[in-house]
Amino acid sequence: MVDGYGSPHRAERLVICNRPHLKGLQRELAQTPQQQGNSQYTCDLQQPDAHLDLTAEELAGWVTDPGDKQQYISAFQRSDFEAMLNYYTASYP
Repeated sequence: MVDGYGSPHRAERLVICNRPHLKGLQRELAQTPQQQGNSQYTCDLQQPDAHLDLTAEELAGWVTDPGDKQQYISAFQRSDFEAMLNYYTASYP
């Protein structure tokens, strides 16, 4: 990365937190069968021991660039899947 002054730097730690707005999500989950189906995976991830079924490779499955994918896999390998899902469970209806 390059900062606003043209100096290269690197992030030492990164947290990616991506979530839809709670009010809109609650409305859609209550009223829209398609969204209910699309969100079923969230219920699955909130089950006890769901973290045991996750792999770094699976979580990085959406990344298409091979170099980027390896970086995501490395980062996920250093992550705590149970902690990730605990946050997810606490913040998702």
